[in-house]
Amino acid sequence: ADRIERYVNIYGDLEADRARDHHAEHRVIVEALLSRDLGRLMPLIDTYYAGGEALRSTVPQRLPAGDSVDDD
Repeated sequence: ADRIERYVNIYGDLEADRARDHHAEHRVIVEALLSRDLGRLMPLIDTYYAGGEALRSTVPQRLPAGDSVDDD
């Protein structure tokens, strides 16, 4: 996981993620978690991770040839 985070920080297009309000997203996830509202929590988590796809997808596009983000 550390290696993947490093690749995202080096090669990810951070502009693809700037519009997100991570604090607000985390806050509603924590509220649902603390209230034990599983019906609300799971869609929030799914939405959170789906929202990061734009940033994650830029990493392989920007990697030098032959480099990999596999976490072996």
